Amino acid sequence: MAKSVLRAWWDRLRGRLEPEPCPFSKAAWLELRLRAWVAGPDRVLGAFGMASGEQVLEIGPGTGYYSLEAARRGHERAAHLS
Repeated sequence: MAKSVLRAWWDRLRGRLEPEPCPFSKAAWLELRLRAWVAGPDRVLGAFGMASGEQVLEIGPGTGYYSLEAARRGHERAAHLS
């Protein structure tokens, strides 16, 4: 599994990654500490410039990594559409 994840990151860096759904069997990979360093909630939510009280819709939230943090920041709703 690690080889496929490393391959995907390498392809992403080269602009060759074709998006596909993440199977539930690999959901634990979405919670790695490396993700917080590379694409943590502060960085991603900050890039959208969302203010407290705004409504949020996250399509395909996986484990809710960003949705939970958005809810903690005071967004009115963190809806999931899977």
